[in-house]
Amino acid sequence: MKTGVKILIIDDSSTNNLLCKSILEESGYQVIISDKSSQALKLIRKEKPALLLLDIMMPDVDGFEILSSLKADVLLKDILVIMLSAKTDQLSMKEAFEKGAIDYLLKPIAPGKLLKTVKKFLD
Repeated sequence: MKTGVKILIIDDSSTNNLLCKSILEESGYQVIISDKSSQALKLIRKEKPALLLLDIMMPDVDGFEILSSLKADVLLKDILVIMLSAKTDQLSMKEAFEKGAIDYLLKPIAPGKLLKTVKKFLD
């Protein structure tokens, strides 16, 4: 594992943010959390994470909009994105992959599954 690899979590659920942060920091990742989807692209540009964990359903800007904007930006398009969502329908999953997500994790987050998925792409 690469110690200190930066992961940014954007989710409006503070419970989910803290759970993911705890799991990932225990494994040596540097984790930044934000519950403000409207500030997502600005924060991504500032922090330049290796991986983004992105919720879909948020009050300001939804995760699909953020993902589309990210992949359209030449400086940000290579950032890996894993979607986090309670949406279990195939259309949402299909849309996430079509817009450029590398994986899709269902909420509630299973700690082991989260860590295994992140390690698959970062280690």
